[in-house]
Amino acid sequence: MKSFFCSRVSKFNILITLGAFGLTTLTIPATAAPKEACVKTSAGNIVCGTLVPKPIPNQNQTDNNETLQTAVDHNAYHPSPTWELKSCTRTKIKETVRCTFIISNDNADTAYRIVMELTKMVDASGNEYSANLIKVGSQTISNGGILFNMTKGARYKTIIDFPKVPTSVSQVILLQSGNIGTSGVKFRDVSIND
Repeated sequence: MKSFFCSRVSKFNILITLGAFGLTTLTIPATAAPKEACVKTSAGNIVCGTLVPKPIPNQNQTDNNETLQTAVDHNAYHPSPTWELKSCTRTKIKETVRCTFIISNDNADTAYRIVMELTKMVDASGNEYSANLIKVGSQTISNGGILFNMTKGARYKTIIDFPKVPTSVSQVILLQSGNIGTSGVKFRDVSIND
């Protein structure tokens, strides 16, 4: 009888131990295994790999921080503003190319004008494309020129649209803009992004 009782007690102890072990394993946080995915290539091969989460964009980041080219619009009478070319990209209207610039003047406060008639692109075949929209800050024009007061040290985001640029044109040999009576700005060999 004693051995029967001992065997029951030891079985009971084993059950209690296993139950306690089960509870502790439930409370230990499990690390998630990386998810894998497999795809079939056009050649018929199956390729598997670990999924990588999509990065969350930084809300404070500007459209494009990289400066592709820089030019200065020299003027004998007023401080000369600096133009930074950020990008030239096709819009949803595929034959429209939008170029983005940052214009600044670190020397002094000054008034500055961008003249639409002096703003154009030239491709390798000699075809010229005139601007149809210039936007500086909250001001937008579709003909003439845009005059704005530049504050020393401020950076003015400027957008210039060029319509009717065929999708076959992926680079222009000249992109120019500026004001009457200044040297204007000229950017060479500018790629157009899709």
